[in-house]
Amino acid sequence: MQTHPDEVVKNQKNYLICLMVLMVLSLLLAVLFSKDLFFQNPGTAGLTLQNKINPNKASAASLMRLPGVGRAKADAIISYRNKNSSSIAKPFKNVNDLDKITGFGPKTIKDINNFLIFD
Repeated sequence: MQTHPDEVVKNQKNYLICLMVLMVLSLLLAVLFSKDLFFQNPGTAGLTLQNKINPNKASAASLMRLPGVGRAKADAIISYRNKNSSSIAKPFKNVNDLDKITGFGPKTIKDINNFLIFD
């Protein structure tokens, strides 16, 4: 039995369409699973446990090097610090004190814990 030429062309088109759909899905999956590589805070690249950040003293630029901390959260830390610091007491005694700031939930606190120092 011989296949009609139009049927062969139709099968080839269907094959190419399926192949293109699979390629697009593969690309989407690759992007979704590697989003941390694409959307990582560029400032955390050089941040190590040896050069920890003190939220009682750090600038906004330094705070923004922390994972998950952008301009808004850095400004919120500094605003809270300015309103609640005194010459005797520091507003942040440990990482859990950051939960007083809007935007700092358990996940963010866990993510930045190893990069903070309180003195």
